[in-house]
Amino acid sequence: MSLTYSGRSATNPNTLGTNYQATGSKAGEAVVVDVSRESLDDHGEDACLCKGSDKYDAGDYTGSTITVRNADFTYGC
Repeated sequence: MSLTYSGRSATNPNTLGTNYQATGSKAGEAVVVDVSRESLDDHGEDACLCKGSDKYDAGDYTGSTITVRNADFTYGC
């Protein structure tokens, strides 16, 4: 994976999902992967973190936050 996850996470009070702390491989930058509760329930943590890395590799994020939602799994991980 191109993101290195720190193992630290916290509940996002706005979405009730979970924010995961990571470091990006492009420039060692801090990245937050915001995963919805539905994605975690439907696909599991490992698949959601994999999807976060895929979106990072594709540049599919704004600023330092990558969002992972159920719609992101249309094509699998």
